[in-house]
Formats: sequence, structure tokens, C-alpha cells
Amino acid sequence: MQSHLDGAWGLDDALVEVHHGGMNSATWLVRQGGERWVAKAVPGSAPADFVPGLAVATRVQEAGIPAGAPVPTSSGRDVVEVDGCLLALLTWVDGVALTG
Repeated sequence: MQSHLDGAWGLDDALVEVHHGGMNSATWLVRQGGERWVAKAVPGSAPADFVPGLAVATRVQEAGIPAGAPVPTSSGRDVVEVDGCLLALLTWVDGVALTG
């Protein structure tokens, strides 16, 4: 995980911890300096749901509502492919997690 964060997002020496909070995904908490994010990986077969959802989160966040929008990679992409999965780095949203 760390090498992908380094390569795609330039997050050298970030602290990465397994999160176990993703909906139909694997998630990790990522911290560097005073900043934090969530890394989220979904199976590569799921881009029909994941990629459009990231676009919606971006639009909602641009409208001023915290939505966990993706942080673009250094090359401007929202996701990178890693071992057959799509990986995104999402902005942190403070608050209480949803329960169902």
C-alpha cells in the first residue's frame, strides 16, 4: 500500500492503518503530517459503480458539502490500478460513521 501512495500521490512515509470501515471495499486510514485521508480499494470489476461515485463526491464537495472526494494523483487521475483493484485516496470527512 505504502509504495502505491508514494508513487501515485507522493505521500512518502505516510502512516497507513487498516480501517475495516469500507462498504464493499477495503479501506485504510492514511496520515502524514497533520493531514489524513482514507485509501479505498474496490475490485477492478466494480468501476461501473466506483468511478461514477467518485465523480459525484467531487461535485458535491465542490458545492461546499464534505463528501470524501478523491484526491487526484500526481498525474491527475482519481484512481490507480493495483493488483486487480482500483485504488483511490479520499479526502477525510469529520463526523460519525454511518451505521445501517
